Amino acid sequence: MSFTHLKFAIRRIWRSKVYSLIILLSLAIGFACSNLLISFLIAESNTDSFHSKSKRIFQIFNDDPFGGNRRIAYITGAMPDYLKSNYPEVERVSQLTGLDGVTLETTSGKFHDVGMLMADSSFFSVFDFPIYKGRASNGLTPESIMLTREKAKILFGEEDVVGRTLTLETVDTSRLLTVSAVIDNLPENSHLIFEGLIHHSVLKNELSGGPSYVLLRDELAVRELEKKINLDAQIPGLIGPGKGGYHLDPLRESYFNKDNTMAFTKTRNKILIGVGYVVCGLVLFMASFNFINLFLLSLQERTKEMGIRKTLGVSLSNLIKASSAEVIIYLGTGLISSLLLTYLLLPVFNTITEANLKFSYLSHPQVFLVIGLVISLLGVLVILISVSKQWKTQPINLIRNNYSSKLTFSRFLFTIQFVISITLVICSITIIRQMNFLEYGPLGFNRNIIQLNSFDKESSKFFPELKQSLLQIPGINQATVCSGNPISGN
Repeated sequence: MSFTHLKFAIRRIWRSKVYSLIILLSLAIGFACSNLLISFLIAESNTDSFHSKSKRIFQIFNDDPFGGNRRIAYITGAMPDYLKSNYPEVERVSQLTGLDGVTLETTSGKFHDVGMLMADSSFFSVFDFPIYKGRASNGLTPESIMLTREKAKILFGEEDVVGRTLTLETVDTSRLLTVSAVIDNLPENSHLIFEGLIHHSVLKNELSGGPSYVLLRDELAVRELEKKINLDAQIPGLIGPGKGGYHLDPLRESYFNKDNTMAFTKTRNKILIGVGYVVCGLVLFMASFNFINLFLLSLQERTKEMGIRKTLGVSLSNLIKASSAEVIIYLGTGLISSLLLTYLLLPVFNTITEANLKFSYLSHPQVFLVIGLVISLLGVLVILISVSKQWKTQPINLIRNNYSSKLTFSRFLFTIQFVISITLVICSITIIRQMNFLEYGPLGFNRNIIQLNSFDKESSKFFPELKQSLLQIPGINQATVCSGNPISGN
């Protein structure tokens, strides 16, 4: 392919401005949607993959002690030490506990409802959360706290805050802590979400249990270990020793496990990922065959040009070079335009899917490889079809005005596109209406219920008296006292 081929290709594209503009717009929109979907699907599928020992990390689930077929991620606090002491297959155990209603106070003021996690000293031996400043080793002590880069910026106005102090306040405790390390932005998605980390010993009274993760010496021994644990009559359980079944699930499945209902864990329905791949394939199909259809239609207007070139003895290799130049210009321009469109649509896409994709994720090797492979295959397919059509052109038929311009193949492709488009529109409307119903539909209880939390454990004993006083206030219909919010996973 020479400069001459590129020059003639640009001239042909410029001459057919309407076709060219439609082709470029369809490619830009199709590629933009594909960029977003491919990046999202690969990012979701790679959740927790940045941990170097991810294949040996398993999350422990317990059969729901209240019956049913559900499982819960909450494990009793005695479980980690028991596993490490009695099972040589277990190398490390890390148990996490969430903290609600935490306030962090710095010189800039007080910051409420911070997403804090309590972890043990094995946390960074099991997980590989990257460190921006400071050190992971000995970072969790009774006098220290670790913050994410984003939270450090909010609290102190800068990211390098190692050595700075702050006050951690709960409903009944206040502790002065020193920032020991700043956790860097994650290279991939994580099912654990937090803004700060402290050691369990900082708030001993809060430790009773929580989600637990085991690091095995050999991942192949997981099923045998699971059997041994469930046959152990002394193993700690929520309703007594040896009671309740335990399950060890791979860390890579934690994100797609509906039983992860803790406030500091996020999940995604695996069906959504499957649907996403189907939609992505349909969008790529529509963009690809729309390009093929329009490109073939543009060739119909150049039949005389093809006839003259065949009469002059154009070679097959020359046809391939000329078609390649035109296709490359279309695909290159469409891809560049799609990147700009992707950048503009990314915030909206993140809001709709509750994702946290960055534009830079397009350079991820897997994303780059898939998008590059799709564009390459599309380009080769269009070149082969166009060259085949031009090579079969018989100049004698053009002279006799006997050239057939039937577009049976194109009509077939257009029909498929219309079917897919209508199907996607119907599905989109259905999903939007269903989401609106979930957000605004009746839930069986009043949405305007007000929840009052006690300031500390001592003040909660006055709640029955408070209830009676509240019921005397006009406008308050009912009041109830409970130890937790009944719709928060309890």
